[in-house]
Amino acid sequence: MFAGFFAGLAGALYALVQNYILPENFHFDLSLFFFISIIIGGRGELLGPFLGAVVLTILPELMGSLAQYATLIYGVVLLLVVLLLPRGLGPMLREAFTPRARAVVEAVEPDTTRLTALLVRGDRP
Repeated sequence: MFAGFFAGLAGALYALVQNYILPENFHFDLSLFFFISIIIGGRGELLGPFLGAVVLTILPELMGSLAQYATLIYGVVLLLVVLLLPRGLGPMLREAFTPRARAVVEAVEPDTTRLTALLVRGDRP
C-alpha cells in the first residue's frame, strides 16, 4: 500500500514537473535500471534501492569511454552481486556499520582448594 502510494505520488509530481507524460518517456533501459538497482542494493532493505541507484549512476561515469556499454556493465555488475553478495550491498553495509557488542570477559578465579589437594596428592587432573 505504501509503495503504491509513493509510486503514485512520484508519478503525479513527475507529470507536474514535465507538464505531460508520454509512453516514450519510460523505455526499457529505465525499467532495467530500476530493477538492477533494487537487486544490487538489496531487496527488503530501506536504503537498498537508493544505494543501488547511486552505484549504477556513478558506474558509467567512472568507466569514462565505456559509458556506451552501460547495459553490459549493468549486467556484469548484476551477475557479480548475485553470485558474490546474494542479499545485495545494503545488508553488507548495514552489518559493517552496526556496532557489535563487545565480549564480556569474566575474571576466572582458580579453585584453590581443589588445586591444593591435587598438588599435595601429586595427582594429575
